[in-house]
This record gives sequence, C-alpha cells and structure tokens, in this order.
Amino acid sequence: SPPKRGKAEMRAFLEAMAGGISDIRWRIYNHAVSGDRIFLEGADDFVTNADKRRVAIPYMGIMRFRGPLICEWRDYFDRALFDRLKAGDPVPPEIAVLLERPGVP
Repeated sequence: SPPKRGKAEMRAFLEAMAGGISDIRWRIYNHAVSGDRIFLEGADDFVTNADKRRVAIPYMGIMRFRGPLICEWRDYFDRALFDRLKAGDPVPPEIAVLLERPGVP
C-alpha cells in the first residue's frame, strides 16, 4: 500500500485498523538494533470485527527513530496470505507452527 506520510495520515491509518480488529495478539519473536533502527520479527494475529475472521501472519518490521520518536516504520509480509486469511481461509499449518513460538518477554 502507499506510504503514510506525517502524523495525521499515520494516526488515521492506525485508528481505522484498530477499529476494525479485536482479539489482538501481536508478538515479537526476535529483534536487533543497528544505529537508529530496530528490526523486528513478529506475528500479527487478530480477528476482523466485520466478519470474525482470524488473520495471523508473520512479518518483518523496521522502525527508525529520531530521538525517542519513530520517524519511519516499514512492515514486510506475505500480502497474498493476508488476503486469503481475510477472505476466510484457515491459517496454513506451516504458518501455525511459526505462530506457536514464544515471543520475547
């Protein structure tokens, strides 16, 4: 999807996303810091409010900081899998195995 630019666009995106999901279980499995960036391996796991479908998908994220504030945020994930899960397909077994790993405390 196109990048969100500035606080207003990001706030609108996050508010719309938060209003459309529930039963949220976001997990981080691994992370690494390099300079002003943090690299995150995790899983987004939630239920859509509109049709009660589970979306559980691994992702890789990168956040860049300017002081204590996030100034850039990128996520990488399998969009085709995301679309299939939103359409009602079950979580594939190979993805379910990845989701069962313990998160970072």
